[in-house]
Amino acid sequence: TGGRGDGGAIWAGDLLVTGSLSIEDAQAVLGNGGGIAVQSMEVAAGATVRLLRVSSASQGAGILCNTALACRGELLVEDARSPLGSAVVVLGAMRLENAVVADARVP
Repeated sequence: TGGRGDGGAIWAGDLLVTGSLSIEDAQAVLGNGGGIAVQSMEVAAGATVRLLRVSSASQGAGILCNTALACRGELLVEDARSPLGSAVVVLGAMRLENAVVADARVP
C-alpha cells in the first residue's frame, strides 16, 4: 500500500485494535506515518498489531500518533525506515506494556 499524504495503510481519528492487525509493505510517500497515522491509538489487552517493512517520507516510519498511544496488548514494528523521525512517533502520551521495535533506521 502507499499513501501520498499521512498514513500509508491507515489514516484515522481514533483507532482501537481489539483483535489482530497486520500491515506489511506500507509507505507514506510524501507524509508521516508509513503504516498508521492517527489522532490516538489503543491496543487492547490480548490484541496484536504488527507492522513489517514500513516507511515514511517524514516522521513515524511505522506509526504517527498525535495525542496518545496506549498498548496493553502486543505491538511489533520491524524493518521501519524514515529520514526524519523514529519508527514510532507520539506527540503526546505513550503507555506501552509489550512493544518491540526491530531494525529501525533513521539516516
